[in-house]
Amino acid sequence: MKPVSLSNLGSSFQSQFEHLGNLADVNEAIKAQQQAIHLTPDGHPDRPIYLNNLGYSCRSRFGRLGNLPDINEAINTQQQAIHLTPNGHPEKPVRLNNLGLSFESRFGHLGNLSDVNEAIMAQQQTIHITPNGHPNKPLYLNNLGTSFRSRFKRLGNLVDIDEAIVVQQKAVDLTPDGHPNKPQFLASLRHSLQDRSGHLRNPFQDSDVG
Repeated sequence: MKPVSLSNLGSSFQSQFEHLGNLADVNEAIKAQQQAIHLTPDGHPDRPIYLNNLGYSCRSRFGRLGNLPDINEAINTQQQAIHLTPNGHPEKPVRLNNLGLSFESRFGHLGNLSDVNEAIMAQQQTIHITPNGHPNKPLYLNNLGTSFRSRFKRLGNLVDIDEAIVVQQKAVDLTPDGHPNKPQFLASLRHSLQDRSGHLRNPFQDSDVG
């Protein structure tokens, strides 16, 4: 079927963009994924896949260019994908995680508190429905910690950095030595511990308010 072929083409362009960094590739990925969605009727079981993939590529292009319409489109399509994905579906955690990352990205760009709140809610749901022992659970925990840390740096509420440390410590504990993600998780935990230490020395230095 043509939508499947277009989606596969889009995924190939997206992979090439991640490997080479050529903007033309992510543009082609988005174009192919948009066509796949356009040709897929409502109610088709593959439609959430295509929506999620389009959101991923739009967020990738946003990360490169910083154009607000891209991250808005990412959030819109990822919300649609989640809405169409039934509870218990094995891809639901991945799609919630992607939505959380997009909200976090928009928060970093605009600074709207509602976006980081939405990121945290999506990431908490992700962890809640991801079974213990799942290989992606440490990554989801680390992502949640990043969002808690972002909110802490905005508001200076100690409870946020404490939550960041708790979930990031879990991510580290669940990741075996030698795993390629372990250095990243350790670095995230270290940054949060440093933030808390600095805040306790000077409670006003990390907050953007007051």
